[in-house]
Amino acid sequence: MARAFRVPTFTERFYRDPAHRASAELVPERAWSGELAWDWVPHPQWLATAVVHVRRERDAIDWVKARAQDQWETRNIRSLVTGGVEAGIRRLFGAGARLSVDYAWTDVSAETLPLLSKYVLDYARHGLAVSGSAPLAAGVGVGARLDVRQRTGRDAYALLDVRVSRAIGRVTVHADAANLLDARYQEIRGVNMPGRWLSAGIQWRLP
Repeated sequence: MARAFRVPTFTERFYRDPAHRASAELVPERAWSGELAWDWVPHPQWLATAVVHVRRERDAIDWVKARAQDQWETRNIRSLVTGGVEAGIRRLFGAGARLSVDYAWTDVSAETLPLLSKYVLDYARHGLAVSGSAPLAAGVGVGARLDVRQRTGRDAYALLDVRVSRAIGRVTVHADAANLLDARYQEIRGVNMPGRWLSAGIQWRLP
Protein backbone atom coordinates (compact mmCIF):
# COMPACT_ATOMS: atom_id res chain seq x y z
CA MET A 1 0.00 0.00 0.00
CA ALA A 2 1.15 3.54 -0.71
CA ARG A 3 -0.19 7.02 -0.12
CA ALA A 4 0.45 9.84 -2.59
CA PHE A 5 -0.58 13.35 -3.52
CA ARG A 6 -0.19 15.56 -6.60
CA VAL A 7 -0.12 19.35 -6.46
CA PRO A 8 -1.84 21.26 -9.29
CA THR A 9 0.41 22.22 -12.19
CA PHE A 10 1.02 25.80 -13.26
CA THR A 11 -1.24 25.22 -16.28
CA GLU A 12 -4.06 23.85 -14.11
CA ARG A 13 -3.90 26.92 -11.83
CA PHE A 14 -3.16 29.84 -14.13
CA TYR A 15 -3.67 29.01 -17.83
CA ARG A 16 -6.13 31.21 -19.71
CA ASP A 17 -7.23 31.37 -23.36
CA PRO A 18 -10.58 31.89 -25.12
CA ALA A 19 -11.57 28.25 -24.47
CA HIS A 20 -9.95 27.63 -21.04
CA ARG A 21 -10.00 29.27 -17.63
CA ALA A 22 -7.84 27.73 -14.89
CA SER A 23 -8.46 28.16 -11.17
CA ALA A 24 -5.82 29.13 -8.62
CA GLU A 25 -8.02 27.73 -5.83
CA LEU A 26 -7.27 24.08 -6.58
CA VAL A 27 -6.10 21.79 -3.77
CA PRO A 28 -3.79 18.75 -4.21
CA GLU A 29 -5.13 15.41 -5.37
CA ARG A 30 -4.75 12.67 -2.75
CA ALA A 31 -4.70 8.92 -3.31
CA TRP A 32 -4.15 5.49 -1.79
CA SER A 33 -2.86 2.72 -4.04
CA GLY A 34 -1.88 -0.91 -3.77
CA GLU A 35 -0.86 -3.78 -5.97
CA LEU A 36 -0.33 -7.51 -5.87
CA ALA A 37 2.33 -8.98 -8.16
CA TRP A 38 3.21 -12.55 -9.10
CA ASP A 39 6.23 -13.88 -10.99
CA TRP A 40 6.65 -17.41 -12.31
CA VAL A 41 9.93 -18.76 -13.69
CA PRO A 42 9.23 -22.26 -15.05
CA HIS A 43 12.61 -22.30 -16.82
CA PRO A 44 15.65 -19.97 -16.79
CA GLN A 45 14.65 -18.76 -20.27
CA TRP A 46 11.00 -18.09 -19.41
CA LEU A 47 9.35 -15.50 -17.16
CA ALA A 48 5.62 -14.93 -16.63
CA THR A 49 4.30 -11.99 -14.61
CA ALA A 50 0.91 -10.80 -13.42
CA VAL A 51 -0.05 -7.65 -11.50
CA VAL A 52 -3.38 -6.53 -10.04
CA HIS A 53 -3.55 -2.90 -8.90
CA VAL A 54 -6.06 -0.44 -7.49
CA ARG A 55 -5.93 3.30 -6.77
CA ARG A 56 -8.46 5.43 -4.89
CA GLU A 57 -8.31 9.20 -5.42
CA ARG A 58 -10.16 12.17 -4.03
CA ASP A 59 -10.16 15.81 -5.13
CA ALA A 60 -9.09 14.68 -8.62
CA ILE A 61 -8.39 17.64 -10.92
CA ASP A 62 -10.10 17.85 -14.29
CA TRP A 63 -11.08 20.37 -16.95
CA VAL A 64 -14.87 20.47 -17.00
CA LYS A 65 -17.79 22.54 -18.33
CA ALA A 66 -21.55 22.40 -18.03
CA ARG A 67 -22.39 23.07 -21.70
CA ALA A 68 -20.55 22.61 -24.98
CA GLN A 69 -20.35 26.38 -25.58
CA ASP A 70 -18.87 27.14 -22.13
CA GLN A 71 -15.17 27.54 -21.30
CA TRP A 72 -13.25 24.61 -19.85
CA GLU A 73 -12.50 25.20 -16.14
CA THR A 74 -10.25 23.35 -13.70
CA ARG A 75 -11.90 21.97 -10.58
CA ASN A 76 -11.36 19.42 -7.81
CA ILE A 77 -14.48 17.50 -8.66
CA ARG A 78 -14.13 13.78 -8.49
CA SER A 79 -13.51 10.74 -6.40
CA LEU A 80 -12.02 8.03 -8.60
CA VAL A 81 -11.32 4.32 -8.31
CA THR A 82 -8.85 2.99 -10.88
CA GLY A 83 -8.25 -0.74 -11.16
CA GLY A 84 -6.41 -2.89 -13.60
CA VAL A 85 -4.60 -6.06 -14.50
CA GLU A 86 -1.26 -6.47 -16.26
CA ALA A 87 0.15 -9.74 -17.53
CA GLY A 88 3.22 -10.61 -19.53
CA ILE A 89 5.44 -13.40 -20.73
CA ARG A 90 9.11 -13.20 -21.76
CA ARG A 91 11.33 -15.66 -23.54
CA LEU A 92 15.11 -15.51 -23.83
CA PHE A 93 16.94 -17.20 -26.66
CA GLY A 94 20.56 -18.08 -27.22
CA ALA A 95 23.03 -15.31 -28.11
CA GLY A 96 21.03 -12.62 -26.31
CA ALA A 97 17.78 -12.55 -28.28
CA ARG A 98 14.49 -12.01 -26.46
CA LEU A 99 10.75 -11.85 -27.15
CA SER A 100 8.01 -10.53 -24.87
CA VAL A 101 4.24 -10.09 -24.93
CA ASP A 102 2.44 -7.83 -22.44
CA TYR A 103 -1.23 -6.98 -21.96
CA ALA A 104 -2.83 -4.35 -19.72
CA TRP A 105 -6.49 -3.70 -18.90
CA THR A 106 -7.57 -0.59 -16.99
CA ASP A 107 -10.93 0.63 -15.70
CA VAL A 108 -11.76 3.96 -14.07
CA SER A 109 -14.92 4.42 -12.02
CA ALA A 110 -15.98 7.97 -11.19
CA GLU A 111 -18.93 9.50 -9.43
CA THR A 112 -21.55 10.79 -11.84
CA LEU A 113 -21.44 14.54 -12.42
CA PRO A 114 -23.65 16.80 -14.61
CA LEU A 115 -20.52 18.13 -16.35
CA LEU A 116 -18.51 17.42 -19.48
CA SER A 117 -15.07 16.00 -18.65
CA LYS A 118 -11.95 16.56 -20.76
CA TYR A 119 -9.27 14.22 -19.37
CA VAL A 120 -10.15 12.05 -16.35
CA LEU A 121 -12.27 9.54 -18.26
CA ASP A 122 -10.03 9.55 -21.34
CA TYR A 123 -7.64 6.63 -20.84
CA ALA A 124 -6.39 3.47 -22.55
CA ARG A 125 -8.67 0.64 -21.47
CA HIS A 126 -6.75 -2.03 -23.43
CA GLY A 127 -3.07 -2.20 -24.32
CA LEU A 128 -1.12 -4.98 -26.01
CA ALA A 129 2.64 -4.80 -26.61
CA VAL A 130 4.85 -7.26 -28.49
CA SER A 131 8.58 -6.55 -28.48
CA GLY A 132 11.77 -8.34 -29.34
CA SER A 133 15.44 -7.83 -30.00
CA ALA A 134 18.30 -9.86 -31.42
CA PRO A 135 22.03 -9.40 -31.99
CA LEU A 136 23.30 -9.77 -35.54
CA ALA A 137 26.79 -10.02 -36.97
CA ALA A 138 29.56 -7.41 -36.54
CA GLY A 139 28.09 -5.91 -33.36
CA VAL A 140 24.81 -4.96 -35.00
CA GLY A 141 21.58 -5.36 -33.05
CA VAL A 142 17.95 -4.90 -34.06
CA GLY A 143 14.87 -4.41 -31.92
CA ALA A 144 11.19 -3.74 -32.56
CA ARG A 145 8.08 -2.99 -30.52
CA LEU A 146 4.44 -3.11 -31.61
CA ASP A 147 1.90 -1.36 -29.35
CA VAL A 148 -1.83 -1.75 -29.91
CA ARG A 149 -4.02 0.51 -27.76
CA GLN A 150 -7.70 1.27 -27.45
CA ARG A 151 -8.73 4.40 -25.59
CA THR A 152 -12.25 4.89 -24.22
CA GLY A 153 -14.73 5.87 -26.91
CA ARG A 154 -12.19 5.62 -29.75
CA ASP A 155 -10.93 3.12 -32.30
CA ALA A 156 -7.81 1.07 -31.59
CA TYR A 157 -4.51 2.07 -33.18
CA ALA A 158 -1.12 0.37 -33.60
CA LEU A 159 2.35 1.88 -33.16
CA LEU A 160 5.42 0.14 -34.55
CA ASP A 161 8.91 1.29 -33.51
CA VAL A 162 12.18 -0.20 -34.79
CA ARG A 163 15.79 0.40 -33.71
CA VAL A 164 19.02 -0.73 -35.39
CA SER A 165 22.25 -0.22 -33.46
CA ARG A 166 25.92 -1.06 -33.69
CA ALA A 167 28.50 -1.17 -30.91
CA ILE A 168 32.00 0.03 -31.75
CA GLY A 169 34.13 -0.25 -28.66
CA ARG A 170 32.59 2.00 -25.99
CA VAL A 171 30.50 3.82 -28.59
CA THR A 172 27.07 2.68 -29.77
CA VAL A 173 25.37 4.32 -32.74
CA HIS A 174 21.67 3.77 -33.41
CA ALA A 175 18.92 4.68 -35.86
CA ASP A 176 15.26 4.70 -34.85
CA ALA A 177 12.05 4.59 -36.88
CA ALA A 178 9.05 5.59 -34.75
CA ASN A 179 5.40 5.05 -35.67
CA LEU A 180 6.55 3.18 -38.75
CA LEU A 181 2.94 2.39 -39.73
CA ASP A 182 2.20 6.14 -39.78
CA ALA A 183 -0.80 5.75 -37.47
CA ARG A 184 -3.00 8.83 -36.97
CA TYR A 185 -3.94 9.00 -33.28
CA GLN A 186 -4.41 11.22 -30.23
CA GLU A 187 -3.20 10.37 -26.74
CA ILE A 188 -5.08 13.48 -25.53
CA ARG A 189 -8.26 14.45 -27.32
CA GLY A 190 -7.66 17.29 -29.75
CA VAL A 191 -3.85 16.88 -29.81
CA ASN A 192 -2.55 14.99 -32.86
CA MET A 193 0.54 12.88 -32.24
CA PRO A 194 3.44 12.75 -34.74
CA GLY A 195 3.24 10.46 -37.73
CA ARG A 196 6.19 8.44 -39.02
CA TRP A 197 9.57 9.92 -38.06
CA LEU A 198 13.24 8.94 -38.01
CA SER A 199 16.07 9.78 -35.62
CA ALA A 200 19.64 8.74 -34.89
CA GLY A 201 21.99 9.00 -31.95
CA ILE A 202 25.31 8.10 -30.38
CA GLN A 203 25.93 6.67 -26.91
CA TRP A 204 29.35 6.70 -25.30
CA ARG A 205 30.01 4.43 -22.34
CA LEU A 206 32.58 5.75 -19.89
CA PRO A 207 35.34 3.34 -18.79
